[in-house]
Amino acid sequence: MEKKIKILHLEDSQKDSELIHSALKSGEIEFDYFFTDNEKDYLNILEKEHIDLILSDFSLPDYNGNEALKAAREKYPHIPFIFVSGTLGEDAAINSLLSGAMDYVLKNKLERLVPAVNRAMHEQEMEMKRREAEKALKESEEKFRNYIESAPDGVFIVDDTGRYIDVNKSACLIAGYSKQEMEHMSIRELLTDESHEDGLALFENILLKGAITSDLWLKKKDGSKYCITLAAVRLSQKRFLGFAKDITQRKLAEESLIKAKEHAEESDRLKSAFLANMSHEIRTPLNAIVGFSSFFSDPDLRDEDKAKYAEIIKSHSYELLDIINNVLDMARIESGNANVVKRQVMLNDILDKMEQNFRLKLSQNKNANLQLICEKPLPFDQSGLITDADIVKKIFSNLIDNALKFTESGTIRFGYHIPDNLVLTCYVSDTGIGISMENQELIFENFRQATIKDPQKLYGGTGLGLPICKGYLKLLGGKIWVESVPGKGSVFYFNIPYEQFSAEKTRPIQKFDKGPNEAVNNWAGKKFLLVEDDHTNMELLSIFLKQTQAELIFAYNGKEVRQQYDKLDTFDLVLLDIKLPDTSGWDLAREIKSIRPGLPIIAQTAFTQSSDKIKSEEVGCDGHISKPFRKEELFQIITKLLPYL
Repeated sequence: MEKKIKILHLEDSQKDSELIHSALKSGEIEFDYFFTDNEKDYLNILEKEHIDLILSDFSLPDYNGNEALKAAREKYPHIPFIFVSGTLGEDAAINSLLSGAMDYVLKNKLERLVPAVNRAMHEQEMEMKRREAEKALKESEEKFRNYIESAPDGVFIVDDTGRYIDVNKSACLIAGYSKQEMEHMSIRELLTDESHEDGLALFENILLKGAITSDLWLKKKDGSKYCITLAAVRLSQKRFLGFAKDITQRKLAEESLIKAKEHAEESDRLKSAFLANMSHEIRTPLNAIVGFSSFFSDPDLRDEDKAKYAEIIKSHSYELLDIINNVLDMARIESGNANVVKRQVMLNDILDKMEQNFRLKLSQNKNANLQLICEKPLPFDQSGLITDADIVKKIFSNLIDNALKFTESGTIRFGYHIPDNLVLTCYVSDTGIGISMENQELIFENFRQATIKDPQKLYGGTGLGLPICKGYLKLLGGKIWVESVPGKGSVFYFNIPYEQFSAEKTRPIQKFDKGPNEAVNNWAGKKFLLVEDDHTNMELLSIFLKQTQAELIFAYNGKEVRQQYDKLDTFDLVLLDIKLPDTSGWDLAREIKSIRPGLPIIAQTAFTQSSDKIKSEEVGCDGHISKPFRKEELFQIITKLLPYL
């Protein structure tokens, strides 16, 4: 842009004004900058200065962008007007374009500002040239013809039958035909099937009224479609002059905004349905938890009923926890806060633990009609790869859970194929109800579930499992898909990048016991420091550990922990909460390790991401367990650490 222009900016934020001014300076634009935040100064500057371009925020304390646009259009209809706002929604964006704004730029995408300004000034320049050309046409036929050949927009003359008499170079470029071809054509030949009726009606209006302005979709020589703003005026009884400006990109942008609005409305509808379903899914286990908990206040409750009710409460609590974890996973993925932590893992080890957990679930559900088969084509020492183990576990777990839910009898297989071209393909197959073709893409969308036509089968669920798998795989650089035949079963495949590492030839001994027995849990003579700021959680830890006969010392904040530093050599283990009211547990772990490096520390926290576990390891913690945890999980970690005391 060679000409120096005057830009008037209506904005109430000094900081945003500086950012926008800086963004303008980053482009090749020579400009004088006028800044105001109120209506009076805005109108005064418009009156006194020859403004070339107006930038305006949409929302101001006592004024708004629509009012600024209306005021500018009343006096200076040709000054380009661009909204630069952080709050412009789809409806407002569409209305602003329809009201005469040339463009809009979101404040979090200021890289679009300079191109938008350049385009606005270019379109203003083209508009001025077109007006000058129209004046020149009235003065001289020769000048008119010269303009036709040099005009940047399409210019043409047609007779009263719609046949082209003359066309300029730009009109040929827009339509994709040569000048010779177009001068043997009728305007009707450019109409698309969809625009044929409207195009004929427009031509009838030209004949009747002598002038029209309208947008019209046409087709090029190669069959592709484009949109023009058509302005036509009668030159004589049998001749008409037309101007065609290619607005295809603008039209596509407007249609995209309309589709985005429709998509947002559909998304709102789906979210409402999801919330209703989520309410049902949450209230179902809560009903059991609240209902059976109330029985424990009955002094006449039999011991066998207590055990039965406690197991029901425990089962439904973990069911509720799974729902909450899924919601949190989806929230992390959608907000962009989900982290990928790639480390060296043994895939066979992950699958072995999956097999152990789901065999236990099958036995608890007493499902003898369903067989679970784990398939591992690589030997253990060759199954190492670098990836996020937690994500791989989450995906396998969600897919196997789905298979269990929709398969009453038969076989569920899960495993992986031999890696090929640095890609590892995993799978979970079942002999369940299958998925119809129309549902096979839908099931991976947020807040959606496949429609089950059998009203007798109510499978439940939040509809988040598969979208979570898809979201996490996208973070890993992989993808997920399904092959299914209704009534015969489904196979879910997912692949991830395969980066191998060398592993030990000897496979470590795997223990698949249900938990430490009483002999293993006898820690008499051991002294544990328990750090937890929540008194209820501290009481729970105390109940867990008192039966082990270990001596327990309690600390509820960082200050109380530091008071024990001169006695650290008397402790055998520290169970350390990470989020404390006056400090971070990670900071305490560093301090403890600097004083007594060999003292084992187990981080116990409500932080659940892979990066949190890595952080615990980095500060020296010897174990990490996420709340809520089972007593057995805690005891297994302590058991592993105690031999080293």
